[in-house]
Amino acid sequence: MRRILSGLGSIVCLCFCLLFTCSGGVPADTSFKVQIRWLQSPWKLPTTLQRQSTDHLVQWLQSKGIGVADKARQILWCDVYTFEGSDSGNVVLSVGVAQALPARVIELGKKAQILYSGMSAKERASLPNEGKWVRESLSEDFLFEYLQPIDHELVIVSKSHLFERLDEIAEQLYRRHFKR
Repeated sequence: MRRILSGLGSIVCLCFCLLFTCSGGVPADTSFKVQIRWLQSPWKLPTTLQRQSTDHLVQWLQSKGIGVADKARQILWCDVYTFEGSDSGNVVLSVGVAQALPARVIELGKKAQILYSGMSAKERASLPNEGKWVRESLSEDFLFEYLQPIDHELVIVSKSHLFERLDEIAEQLYRRHFKR
């Protein structure tokens, strides 16, 4: 019996040591990622120049080893506004860095189904329980659209120099906020 307990003690000790020396599961993704957004109205489709600028910015970020994700804590926005008439050769370039709302705020809003907060208590109580996860998901996506601006550059530049100026601004923002 003593021999069995001694062997069992060794096994328990080995398991305890493994708990502290081995990590279980899939390792966390530690690569740095940002989300790219447009600040233009969601009802207005982006222009060709807007899409080209965003694609250019994605390539620039990837050249720096920064990934782009659909949702990320760090947000980079890039908007290009065109002029008409005599100034049609120029654009307004707006590039900025922001953060998503804190994760705790998003989680609380999700659980509270904040997107439906305009409904009366009676109306909310009558909502089907089966749709709760949909309401929570929509509320989470809604809250993720809010951002906390950190830094911003706004310049007027000729269309022919747009991408060079975008590179310069991206480099400035990278050095100030992302360079590790």
